[in-house]
Amino acid sequence: MGIRVLDCTLRDGGHVNKARFGENTIREIVKNLSLAKTDIIEVGFLRNGDFSQEESNFSKIEEVYPFLPENSVSQYSLMIRPDWYDISLLSKNCGKINFLRFAFYYKDLELTKKYAGVARTLGYKFFLNPVNLPGYDLPQLRQLIAEINQIRPFAMTIVDTYGQLEMERLEEIYSCIEENLNIDIAVDFHSHENLNLSFALARHFLNIHNPKREVFVDASLQGMGRMPGNLCTEIIMDYLNEHYAKSYNLDFVLEAIDTHISPLKKIYGWGYCPAYYMSAKLKIHRSYVEFLLEKEVPLPQMRKILVEVKKTGKGAFFDKELISNLYQRTAL
Repeated sequence: MGIRVLDCTLRDGGHVNKARFGENTIREIVKNLSLAKTDIIEVGFLRNGDFSQEESNFSKIEEVYPFLPENSVSQYSLMIRPDWYDISLLSKNCGKINFLRFAFYYKDLELTKKYAGVARTLGYKFFLNPVNLPGYDLPQLRQLIAEINQIRPFAMTIVDTYGQLEMERLEEIYSCIEENLNIDIAVDFHSHENLNLSFALARHFLNIHNPKREVFVDASLQGMGRMPGNLCTEIIMDYLNEHYAKSYNLDFVLEAIDTHISPLKKIYGWGYCPAYYMSAKLKIHRSYVEFLLEKEVPLPQMRKILVEVKKTGKGAFFDKELISNLYQRTAL
């Protein structure tokens, strides 16, 4: 079975700039990634709201079509959060968008099942992306996989939402998946840079994966993504060219970075950050860090506050009232 790269710059990177890439930039990024022979290009989110050609958020799938080049070897995907989108707006698959990816919390599993059924009926292949998969213990993970086997998606994604994964935990999760997930369901890997390990984790994932199972690796140009960012497309493509006989054309990838992504990084400055390292190690929601960074809390004080968040047992979901009270208490 194969190894494929899914570039999610226009979707995950859109967390950085509110998806306001600009019409020409969206078109050129898609074009360059296609010329680079990227396996799957995620063009953005399908979500409720007004459509603008300047953003990589779409309310109807037809709005994506003008951004897709003709005669491309790449395939295309869009992300859906079931709690953010009215599935009745989804049209029948005409062959231009190959995959839908459903990102969901476990509490929304039943809604996700419904959306997956609609997607299948309309002719789409789909991924299931459980948010914060490392937050599941092994019994919960086995239960989730049993549900996923019943839904029968094209792929299941290991989503390291809070960037907390280390090698041993990745092995534990993948071993559980391999033992329980139907072999005809592919496995995708999506990492973040909280611990500065995304490339190392991706390599390890490729080393331990079952060669009889199709696998995907998510990445973005120059690691663009919600702080602290993602695995870099250019790095994983180069690695796959060298070690797995792939033939991605890096010149087009680097051109897209030089022209469109590097200027954005000068403005938004994603990348490894000690504050996000702390949230990952404590296994708590990154929004707590974002709140404290906005308050310009010094790192030693921030760590003490985050430890208090952890002690409350409310770290997995962002509680603004909780962090506001803890911040005010320490500011006195």
